[in-house]
Amino acid sequence: MSAFTLFGKKETLGNLYAGLLINRLQMLYYFLIMPMYLAHFYMLWVILGLGLLSQLMLWMLCKWLTSPWATRGLEGFKELFGPKTVRLLAAVGLIPLFLKTSVIVLGYSGIVHEYIFPVMNKTVPLIAILLMSCYIASHGMERTLRFIVIAFFGTIWLTLCYLPFYFPPVADYKQLYPLIPLHPPLDSWRGIVICWSALSGPEYLIFLVPWLKPDRKTIKHLTIANLFTILEYLLLFVATVLYYGHEYLKTAGYPVINMISYLQSPIFERIEILLISFFMFNVVFAVSLFLLMFYGALQITAGKTLEKNSRFGYLASCFLMGTLLVIANEKLWKADTLQNLWPGFFMYSEAATFLLVPILLLIAMRRKGNTYI
Repeated sequence: MSAFTLFGKKETLGNLYAGLLINRLQMLYYFLIMPMYLAHFYMLWVILGLGLLSQLMLWMLCKWLTSPWATRGLEGFKELFGPKTVRLLAAVGLIPLFLKTSVIVLGYSGIVHEYIFPVMNKTVPLIAILLMSCYIASHGMERTLRFIVIAFFGTIWLTLCYLPFYFPPVADYKQLYPLIPLHPPLDSWRGIVICWSALSGPEYLIFLVPWLKPDRKTIKHLTIANLFTILEYLLLFVATVLYYGHEYLKTAGYPVINMISYLQSPIFERIEILLISFFMFNVVFAVSLFLLMFYGALQITAGKTLEKNSRFGYLASCFLMGTLLVIANEKLWKADTLQNLWPGFFMYSEAATFLLVPILLLIAMRRKGNTYI
């Protein structure tokens, strides 16, 4: 029987994969509901401003990705922070990993339940997504990262479906004013946090350096990917404003999905079902990646090296993740009092990690005397 290796490396994948990875990780769940919280067209300045801030975070991350510590993988983290601190950070990192996975899986399962299979129990698509992700992740980190090509080309075209909403009679261009608000709403902070959380995801690149092998051109590819994400956000946001208007947009639920149901096609009667189905490529890829990181973090917390993998340990970590997801689905996600609170944990967690991880790494490298910062 061949050795079971999840974190082996045969060849590096290059900067193109890093760019695709960032773009798809920034297009996971919150962009589907983000227009509802932005609502007013002048909030596009929020998207542009946070896009510039995310570019600053990417610049900080590239300082780490091209540092000598990053190239040594886990040993580089131990050299920079110390073995005990690394184990502590791995244990703490399990929390945002679980929160991110839970909201992606539970959120997508809820969408499938609401728009495709309203009679089916929401736990069924949850388990189906987890099983597919476990299978893909079982082939190892390198092959899982290669799946990003399928996820990218399987979902990138979905944004083009919203172009008809830019033209009359669907579009109402009066909704694009004012461009500068005289009295900004007091609750706009929630839209800002959701937009920043949606942009998160690049911080997970710090664990993928051995497979991506960043260099001086990495920042160029990451910048293009970030700009592409901002363009997608703007296209979707402007389309929703033109279609709903800012007053109705606040109550639209899943505005990005709901508006597609009004498009007519001579081939497909319900286009939103097609879009939701193809979006599963991105969900399965992201969950597969996070399952590998979850298993790796458990190993580091237990004081074991990533080179010694076991099928039993991997399946146990997947079972643990699945059990936690089912508990969250049954006990938290369905409770009316916690339905908004539970995604809020993810929202603030991702906003904090994307902001703090690059800063902490930069500070740690400065303390070690990195002259390139």
